[in-house]
Amino acid sequence: MWKLMRCRRFLTAALLVGGFALLPPFGVRTAAADNFPAEWDAGWELATAGGAAAQFTVDPTPRLDDGPCARVTVQRPTFTGWQIFLRSRVDLEGGKRYRVSFAVVADGPGALEVCLQAPEPPYRILQLAEVEAGPEPRAYSFLTPPVPRDGPVRLGFWFGSSPKGTYWLDKVSVEELSAEEMSRLERLPEGFENGDFASGAAGWELRTHHGTIAEFSIDPEAKFADGNCARVTVAKATDTSWHVQFMQIFEVVEGKRYLATFSAAADAPGPMPVSFQVPPPDNETLSAETVTVTTEPQAFAVTSARTKRASGMKLSLHMSATGERTFWIDKVCVEALPEDE
Repeated sequence: MWKLMRCRRFLTAALLVGGFALLPPFGVRTAAADNFPAEWDAGWELATAGGAAAQFTVDPTPRLDDGPCARVTVQRPTFTGWQIFLRSRVDLEGGKRYRVSFAVVADGPGALEVCLQAPEPPYRILQLAEVEAGPEPRAYSFLTPPVPRDGPVRLGFWFGSSPKGTYWLDKVSVEELSAEEMSRLERLPEGFENGDFASGAAGWELRTHHGTIAEFSIDPEAKFADGNCARVTVAKATDTSWHVQFMQIFEVVEGKRYLATFSAAADAPGPMPVSFQVPPPDNETLSAETVTVTTEPQAFAVTSARTKRASGMKLSLHMSATGERTFWIDKVCVEALPEDE
């Protein structure tokens, strides 16, 4: 599988509104690196630099949804992402947070980078992320931190580090988070991320012990609803559940109880222990509960005991004791409970 040359984290963010199916007709333009449309209605453009070569067209074939989408053919990559740059810009309101979404499909395995940056020198990077692409359509969604100030932001899809091939993009959108969503986000523990697996495997880890064998992958086949979910296949198990752990570590504060909600299904019914645990080297279990997973997707909720101190905390789903099975997990959320609950 193609991997980009550089590994990036999310920084701060802002993003634009639009979809290729919603844009008025426009032609293909190339531009120097600093030349971009002054208005959103000007649409999208492809910029290349450093000897890179690519083509951008609007494809009327509904590859990702009804209607046209953007098609970028990478002919000569340079291993520098921004040197093939499909981009546009929009004005955003400072202090707001947004949900950024898009869909991508490619004619072979590959990857690209999604960049948000200031539109003027020194072009400060606001957010930079790597996503995978392949023959199966994939939907991605990211939550931005608060936009630092009013003004324009440039959105770009970087293909300079991508393999040669053709990529299609569509359903690019941004929606402002509601007051209810903002309140919920404020209750999320620090460090918890990607509960809907829209960012692939980011934040999640599969650990195996005592000779167990298991594999974690992202399933784009929408086992639960639209979008990705996690798939864990246990190929060799023991009779001890924690010998296969699907987990994420985040930070908690002293004296709080936390609620974990998630959806789960499996290829055969059986128990699945879920624990809140202080990660190694302490490995102190704060609370544990066993849920029964069936072949039909179900929603579950597990509450932790009150934390004794501020520390790292591990939410762990244990998958070994029921033998060789496949699990699907989605819609994971962890939040601090209000004091009166």
